[in-house]
This record gives sequence, C-alpha cells and structure tokens, in this order.
Amino acid sequence: MEAYSALRRWSLEGMALRLSSSLELQILEEKSVSEIERPIERPWALMRHHAGWADVFHVESETGDSITGFYPDRETVGPPVSYSTRAVLARYPTMEAARAAREEAVGEWRKHDAAVREAEDKLRQAEKAREEAWLGCLRDAATRG
Repeated sequence: MEAYSALRRWSLEGMALRLSSSLELQILEEKSVSEIERPIERPWALMRHHAGWADVFHVESETGDSITGFYPDRETVGPPVSYSTRAVLARYPTMEAARAAREEAVGEWRKHDAAVREAEDKLRQAEKAREEAWLGCLRDAATRG
C-alpha cells in the first residue's frame, strides 16, 4: 500500500509539472515574437536630426520594425516616441559611446566644409552662366522676330 501511495504521489507531482510546463508553453505561443520582452543589448542610438548632426536616443523597447524611447539631451523629456527602425543611424551600448561617435562624425563632416563651399561657388557660377545664356537666347529671338 505504501508503494502505491508513493507511486500515486509521484504521478500527481509529475502531472502538475507537465501541466505547468504546457501552460507556460501555451502562454508563450499566444504572444507574438514582437510582444516577448527581451533586454536591449545596444539601447543607445543616433538618430538623424539634420544633415551633419544626429541626436542621441535611448531605446526603451523595440519590435521587428519599430523602436520606442526618448531623447535624454532634450530640455523637456516628454512621453516616449516611436520611429521606424530605419531611422536609426547606428547603435551603441552606452550613452557615452553614442556621444563620442557623434562628435567624431561631426569632425569628419567638418573636414569636407571647404570642398563643399568650393563646389557651391562653382554651382552658383554655372547657374549664373545658364541664366545669362537663357536671357541672351530670348533677347536674340526678340531682335530677329
């Protein structure tokens, strides 16, 4: 009788364990992959603000196609905002790493300032020449006609 009762207790404990495991599995199956929260390995991102500048962004949560978080450097930190993952320029493990990368990138951007100014001057000269040619053509047609 004692052996039977030990066997029965063992079976009931085993059933409870199997039931618990299957219940957990069922709960996980009901959640989509995007709903299962997991730690974010590289929660600091640089987001394009305008050409040549990126803002540091802290990612609080993400799905396969969007991220949600806040900008810690802004004066008023409002409610979390969401963006497409395509808005992320780069990701970093710490805020300091993101800021350092941004500063290094600004330095690289500035190295090209003189070449950009030179190209803009050439563009203005070319546009002026085009305008003069167009006006000249119109004037010549008026004197012929």
